[in-house]
Amino acid sequence: MSKIWGYRCTNNQLEKLLLPEQGEVDDLVRKYGEGVYTTLRTYHRNRVLFLKEHIYRLEHSAELSGVFLTVSEASVRDLIRALIQEANGKDIRIRLIVPFSSPETVIGMATFLTPPSMEDYRLGVAVETRRMHRDNPQAKVTEFIQKASEIRKQIGKEIHEVIMVDENGRLLEGLSSNFFAVHQGKVWTAGQGVLPGITRELVLKCVQELNLPLNLEGFPYQRLYEIEEAFLTSTSRGVLPVRKIDQYTVPQTPGKITTTLSTRFQERLNQLLEEV
Repeated sequence: MSKIWGYRCTNNQLEKLLLPEQGEVDDLVRKYGEGVYTTLRTYHRNRVLFLKEHIYRLEHSAELSGVFLTVSEASVRDLIRALIQEANGKDIRIRLIVPFSSPETVIGMATFLTPPSMEDYRLGVAVETRRMHRDNPQAKVTEFIQKASEIRKQIGKEIHEVIMVDENGRLLEGLSSNFFAVHQGKVWTAGQGVLPGITRELVLKCVQELNLPLNLEGFPYQRLYEIEEAFLTSTSRGVLPVRKIDQYTVPQTPGKITTTLSTRFQERLNQLLEEV
């Protein structure tokens, strides 16, 4: 359970939300009905990464669902500033939602940021796989939040993330992350059937800058034992090594390529941060 606070902005008018003092953001999403969402975090109190891309994600996801948003960038910035003001100088994780029933309204809910531990980055995390996929991987719709929340309640505490596997047996993505594997010096990550995560896109640019071989395919599950390195990417995680996939122990955690990409990602992130 975490402290939650939030605001609603409709036609550039801010209104504080009446939310329970403690709870889970995912459990509150259903209160606002079907819609689209994006998740971001702050850095150094009042800086964010790729805010315009987050707003575009909201608009594009809505269009794929047949809804056209009228939310302005200025209203999103005002809402985020209001959330930051209540954070007492701490970094926060922000969920932005636009309900289909009110395309002129953006809702923002915040919790204090709780990134993975230093031990997780040093030793890697355990994940498990599940046969499933997003119905529309290009659209970030709130319906999936509820599905993911139910799955998380079913897994053990030692499992950090669930990796989706498609009908062809390819490793796709996590419930709230993108998945990368490394085999014989080549980076693998699904190019289709996955949400094009904003952190993922920056990591892919780092792959290109470092001239690393890249295969935009999901790694075959039946060849799981060939994976030499693996990692997750997301807003809250950055680049997070994976040490175990189901019963398979990844031999290099974190491996050389994961470590190199993590360093380059952090360098590029620091260059690209913007003040809200």
